[in-house]
This record gives sequence, structure tokens and C-alpha cells, in this order.
Amino acid sequence: MGQKFSGVYYCHSVRHVIGAGGYHCELKLKKNALGKGAGDKSDDAKGKQNDREAPPTPEEQPPPMVTVDADSGQRL
Repeated sequence: MGQKFSGVYYCHSVRHVIGAGGYHCELKLKKNALGKGAGDKSDDAKGKQNDREAPPTPEEQPPPMVTVDADSGQRL
């Protein structure tokens, strides 16, 4: 997709669709998934269990797929 969109992303959700037109998947991504200082653990977090829960799966339909021009970054 070009240099503008290269990098590490966090995959928030994936929707797989199989239909008359074939198979495709829709991805919901967040840029810079690791953030600043990735790989470094905070002293406050070392050795502590993660007690957070994943957010609930939304029941509504995901938004329609978006196509982005790799050179301009504009939605098509």
C-alpha cells in the first residue's frame, strides 16, 4: 500500500464474508499499534497480572468497507 501506510498496526476486528462474489475480509486497524517505547515494560507493570477484559463484541453491523488511495490517502 506504499510507504505512507507502512508500519505496525493493531487489528481491532476482522469480518469474513463469503458470498456470490467470492470471499473477502474487512479489517478494522489502528496505526502504530506498539506505540512509543514498544517492548519496554514499565516498572509499575512488571510481574503484575493483566486484569483487564476485552471489550464486548458489538452486535450492530460493522461500517461499510472503505477503500483508500495509497498515494493520496483519500477515500475513494
